[in-house]
Amino acid sequence: MYFSHFLGSGGSLSYEETLSNVCNNVLNDFPEVFNTEEILLKYPVVYEESMNTVLNQELTRFNKLIKVVRSSLFDIKKALKGLILMSP
Repeated sequence: MYFSHFLGSGGSLSYEETLSNVCNNVLNDFPEVFNTEEILLKYPVVYEESMNTVLNQELTRFNKLIKVVRSSLFDIKKALKGLILMSP
């Protein structure tokens, strides 16, 4: 089972503790959003460099995805503490 990797040596963690550990591990390994302003300075969007446009567009999309994943993980942790309700 996937969660067995996160159980540790004892293996006596509850489902909630295991899920919380998984959320923490993913959050620790997950990247922060990219600084698109800094990237635009380094790789400006100009006609001669079409890949810079693609880079900027993809980083903007990836930043949205990062925000959704991070927000979902924080919501799961809040739900485990009983601070919010989550639908299936």
